Amino acid sequence: MTGKTAIITGGNTGIGKATALDLARRGARVILACRSKARAEAAVNDIRKESGNNEVVYMLLDLASLKSVRSFAENFLKTEPRLDLLINNAGLVGDGRTEDGFGIEFGVNHLGHFLLTCLLLEHLKAGNGGRVVTVSSMAHCWGRIDFKRLDTHKDLGTGQYSWQYFQAYCNSKLCNILFTRELAKRLQGTSVTCYCLHPGIVRTELSRNVSLWQRVFIEPLARLLFLDVEAGAQTTLHCALQEGIEPFSGRYFSSCAVQEVSAKARDDAVARKLWEGKTALVTGANTGIGKATALDLARRGARVILACRSKVRAEAAVFDIRRESGNNEVMYMLLDLASLKSVRSFAENFLKTEPRLDLLINNAGMMGPGRTEEGFDMAFGVNHLGHFLLTRLLLERLKEAEQSRVVNVAGLLYRAGAVDFASLRAQSGPAPGRSSWGHVRSYCNSKLCNVLFTRELANQLEGTSVTCYCLHPGVIDTEFCRGMALWQRLFLLPVAKLFFLDVEAGAQTTLHCALQEGIEPFSGRYFSSCAVQEVSAKARDDAVARKLWEVSETLSGLS
Repeated sequence: MTGKTAIITGGNTGIGKATALDLARRGARVILACRSKARAEAAVNDIRKESGNNEVVYMLLDLASLKSVRSFAENFLKTEPRLDLLINNAGLVGDGRTEDGFGIEFGVNHLGHFLLTCLLLEHLKAGNGGRVVTVSSMAHCWGRIDFKRLDTHKDLGTGQYSWQYFQAYCNSKLCNILFTRELAKRLQGTSVTCYCLHPGIVRTELSRNVSLWQRVFIEPLARLLFLDVEAGAQTTLHCALQEGIEPFSGRYFSSCAVQEVSAKARDDAVARKLWEGKTALVTGANTGIGKATALDLARRGARVILACRSKVRAEAAVFDIRRESGNNEVMYMLLDLASLKSVRSFAENFLKTEPRLDLLINNAGMMGPGRTEEGFDMAFGVNHLGHFLLTRLLLERLKEAEQSRVVNVAGLLYRAGAVDFASLRAQSGPAPGRSSWGHVRSYCNSKLCNVLFTRELANQLEGTSVTCYCLHPGVIDTEFCRGMALWQRLFLLPVAKLFFLDVEAGAQTTLHCALQEGIEPFSGRYFSSCAVQEVSAKARDDAVARKLWEVSETLSGLS
């Protein structure tokens, strides 16, 4: 191992420390990635003294904080020229939440290590024959993955009793194995291999977070029956060092040998789904409530696609959201809703590059003059028809996800709207006009279309896992009226600053419709102030909603 660099998480105690000591004796540069500075520095001193190797150092890593994981990776990549071995060793049993709100066992044992591995993969690939070794456990046999619970509770199990903590621990260990399985597939064709393992039943500090009486009960048993840490480290070292095991990348080891795992730990579909997480698409997300919505979703760990017309503004928003959320899974894709050709191009590109879609938020909207590329009234074309086509083109991908949603940002002014099918068929848009009142009227008509579209979409989605909602976000201080005349904007500006909601408050009903548990029975309904509201009779007309759907299919070229 001389000249090679290894990272070991939780390397200040137990089998992590024993592993670090062995690698240091073999001449490796060893990074102890630990949360406690005092304990880690004491371990560094011990390992240096026992190994005679001064290339043992400590770097701060708190796996219960995704921000800390990102900071560690950034620091490591700046200061360390190579990485040959990443050993995801740290683990715990206990209750509580991570800094980001995840269950502590899921967050530390799986999610923190998942993010760390992803951030360091390119560095591993730059070397020759790098390895990722993840310490799992035989306890994975009792684990299960409940994605619905993970989506809603950010956890795979919690409770007040020891067996519930143990169940959550088992679930996290199953995640380790599924992660290793999927990682091996993604590493095919590279020089990097990966392995997971059961270290044996070892006397460690793993249960330091359980109650005192439980530790008093476990301690004598551990001393009589469990392996010591040196014996417990042997399978980790085998996976890290043994020549010739590369064909077993992705497999599970115990007692320094490959072992078969249960069927649920070999489920490639579950492994892939666990890896990918949720993807959200937000139109018009470079400003206003769209940007505030995207930021909130990014903070919750989603992969967020900003679908926008302006590359410059969108890339600036991506930079802001990544910085504020600490989530690099935020990106921009070009979408101009005033061009059905652009909508089709966007959908084609998205379906080629993105394996899943869980949340489509049709947020973009405008009020003002002009015509779309196809000659429709601008408000109708952007606010309704572009979103209609986008939703239809992405619907099958939404159906592939579990409990996906479509959220349409409408507005209270739908009440003043009307749908004139004669003008729609003539491609002149509803209520054209060059006056300010004409633009307002066109906007109201388009918002009524949003409500009717959502109603019919819910009917079309019956029997699927997809639900849909529309909403009034409140009266918001945004750039929404940028298409209006200068004197109108000058008039509205002081009024907006005094009386309108800010964008964070304005995003709350969108986020409610996107995230709130238990609202599935209200699919197709209209929300305001985070609650279901009744709509006017014309917005409940199923015949008009169905006809609007059919006409929209024709106008957008779907039929």
